[in-house]
Amino acid sequence: MHRRLLCLVFSAVALFFLATTYHLAGEKLTRLAGPSFSHPKANAPVPSPSPKENPTETSDAKHTVESSEPESKKEKPAENTEKPAKQVEILSKKDLDTYLDVIFDRKNSESKLEDLRLACRPINETRYKELKEWKHAVDRRPWYFALNLYQVQELLPQLMGSIVRAARYLGTENSALSIVEGNSKDATVQILEAMREGLKAENMQYYFESSDLSPNAEGADRIDILAELRNMALKPLLQDHKHFSANSTAVFINDVAICPNDILELMWQRIKLGAVQTCAMDWNYHDGKHPVFYDVWVTRTMQGDSFFHIPKDGSWDDAWHMFPNDTVTGKRFSEWRPFQVYSCWNGATAFSALPLMEGVRFRKFAGNECVQGEPQLFGKDLWLRGYGRIAVVPTINLDYKIENARRIKKDRGYTEDLINDKDPNDDLIEWQTTPPEKTLCQVGWHNQFWQSWNLDYENKTASDW
Repeated sequence: MHRRLLCLVFSAVALFFLATTYHLAGEKLTRLAGPSFSHPKANAPVPSPSPKENPTETSDAKHTVESSEPESKKEKPAENTEKPAKQVEILSKKDLDTYLDVIFDRKNSESKLEDLRLACRPINETRYKELKEWKHAVDRRPWYFALNLYQVQELLPQLMGSIVRAARYLGTENSALSIVEGNSKDATVQILEAMREGLKAENMQYYFESSDLSPNAEGADRIDILAELRNMALKPLLQDHKHFSANSTAVFINDVAICPNDILELMWQRIKLGAVQTCAMDWNYHDGKHPVFYDVWVTRTMQGDSFFHIPKDGSWDDAWHMFPNDTVTGKRFSEWRPFQVYSCWNGATAFSALPLMEGVRFRKFAGNECVQGEPQLFGKDLWLRGYGRIAVVPTINLDYKIENARRIKKDRGYTEDLINDKDPNDDLIEWQTTPPEKTLCQVGWHNQFWQSWNLDYENKTASDW
């Protein structure tokens, strides 16, 4: 009798512990199913930033990731138990609608926010027809726009409006937009969040995320954080295998004033040239009067040099003397022809998703590598894997402010004017298959020296990755 009673008691206790364990394990698995935003590390060194990277402020503490894909077409995502970022209504509904009217080019929007817009030309439908007719698998989206944005309210009508127009031309059903925003204090978040409904109505997949990571925070590792933010913007491209593949093209755009033809030319030249990566040219009115090339810290020629010489005192007096030691590149630049480089970014870039699928990520410098920005390291990692077809397209000229963008279009020219009457076959590049032996390292203007391009990776070949 006692033995039977003891058996019953032990059985009840065992069942109790089993049920409790199952419940707790289930709770733990539910929590782990939520999205994680720590980017996967490439099995090789990973890249860094340039003088003005979008100071996208973001942190692991809170994020919001949502897609505007219609429910019927979406893969069911892992359950997200996190709350959306707190929305602060800075603009009135009327003012917000004005921004949206301009971004989506709605009826009677032509006269709205004129001071925040460029006089962009109509899309060159003949030239870019090949992009519009790009063949891809059913449900695939070959065009992926990625941005890191912070405090850019006044730039959004031009920047977002141009992306929407370019996507409409390409087919919004063929396009996706991924934005990582950094806790802006202006109406940036409000506008980007309000875009969701309009993009969903046009069947354009939209990933929007706010993060607290701040490259400008006290004690922050700026380059490491900028690399993290870029990887976050690319994460849907790498994880959504239903909609994206190695054949997709990523178009990463900084906080620049850009026109639809600028975007399409960047994409078209990547395809036409057979390039892995193409970059625009960004400018700055350094002396208030004349434009100088901006992204000089991360861009390197095929001789491993910067686009112009900056002495140890940091003077930009030589900024108007481009490519002083590279006559071949200088000639192509003066003729408005694309030219091969070791690395670039320059405000906007288009690159193949294939290297990303093979493990390339943005990263900071490591080991004995020179202190350098993540775009330059991105170029290095492409070369290490045998993807050295990197080119700058000098017909695409950008600036970071609307008023200066108007000036640069006047001083340097609109893309469509610069390509007019030019034979595209003359743009083709005789690609060098090996990088420069050494590249210029600029720890600071006062500390510049030459270093082996593949330092710490001398024994690696493309097949090793």
